[in-house]
Amino acid sequence: MNPVRFDPQGPFMRDPIPPHQMRDRLTRIQDVFVQCHLGVPRIEPDQWSLTIDGMVERPRTLRFDDLMRYPKTELSTVHQCCGSPLAPLEPKRRICNIRWSGVRLVEVLADCRPGASAQYIWSCGADFGEFSGVVVDPYMKDLPIARVADDVLIAYEMNGSALLAEHGFPVRLVVPGFYGTNSVKWLTRMTLAERRARWTPSQHGAVVLASRAESFSGQIQPLSGRRNAIHEVAVNVV
Repeated sequence: MNPVRFDPQGPFMRDPIPPHQMRDRLTRIQDVFVQCHLGVPRIEPDQWSLTIDGMVERPRTLRFDDLMRYPKTELSTVHQCCGSPLAPLEPKRRICNIRWSGVRLVEVLADCRPGASAQYIWSCGADFGEFSGVVVDPYMKDLPIARVADDVLIAYEMNGSALLAEHGFPVRLVVPGFYGTNSVKWLTRMTLAERRARWTPSQHGAVVLASRAESFSGQIQPLSGRRNAIHEVAVNVV
């Protein structure tokens, strides 16, 4: 992929509408919250690629046209921010309900033939830079492979329209039931491994603090067993 251009460079945020105004089943795109800690990468579809490597028999590099050859899948799910990495205990009330369209990750991985020992997927985005005085390498989150089979998407549309740049255009990951920080935007690489990614301050800095829904044992847990429409979420959830 060509060098990434950022516009804007640096943190770019948009607060959602207040919870009491969320009356529609699907949140309008202009009302969806935005959290871009490192800026907004600007990537054209013909410049984008997704490399899948690591513990696979068939490493692949997919272009956008390759992705579009897979069957299109749609799902609606609550999308929720985990909060600010600078104030991890402060609730931010950032939540929305979105209909995503894209490709089931399990189908893409099947063509790569994951190794039997692969347990996690390390997903990398195109965003990097500096956040709160900390130099940050390209953003990465890990995900148990066991979580992929149900409904994890490589998404390219939200609410029937192409993703906006600030929401991950041209392609992002969508992990229903997990905090939004797991749904890596501007997805460029997925590496299969037998262990979780090891976080270092130079790798992610403050961006990874309080970033996953985890139990005290360190096992990643979904937020709930069912994915509710936005009007069904209790106030204490947001």
